[in-house]
Amino acid sequence: MRTVGVKEFRAGLAEHIGAGELVKVTRHGEVVGLFVPQGTRREFDPEAFRAAKAALEAQLEEHGADPDDLIREFEDLRRQPR
Repeated sequence: MRTVGVKEFRAGLAEHIGAGELVKVTRHGEVVGLFVPQGTRREFDPEAFRAAKAALEAQLEEHGADPDDLIREFEDLRRQPR
């Protein structure tokens, strides 16, 4: 799994898609996302999704976060006017 900053991720998005590799995206050293490229149907690799799931679960456990709380917080933030 590669780790890249947000700016690097955005600048190299096409390359990340083509590489077919799981990417951990960080901002100021904190993980803000995981990118799991799907590729074409022939290239679909369920192991990439398993790796993403494991990485996400590790982050949740490390920070003591509850997935349901995160979903509620995300939904609340989406509803706020910009």
